[in-house]
Amino acid sequence: MISEASMWCIGVFVVLAIILGYLLTGAAKKVYYTSCPTCHYKYRWHTKARQGLRCKKCGNIFLSRYVED
Repeated sequence: MISEASMWCIGVFVVLAIILGYLLTGAAKKVYYTSCPTCHYKYRWHTKARQGLRCKKCGNIFLSRYVED
């Protein structure tokens, strides 16, 4: 039978593995930034497939330009 101490140790290792996996996948993502040319409202996203955007603040339609961080 598994003791209480070994169960606690297994639980700690599982939690650490989940946190480490989350940090490794989150750190690998590139973040792209752009802003509205009229009111300068800032946008950010994780994929490069954004072309035309409608500004949430002023309603202007503009083509996004990519600024990698």
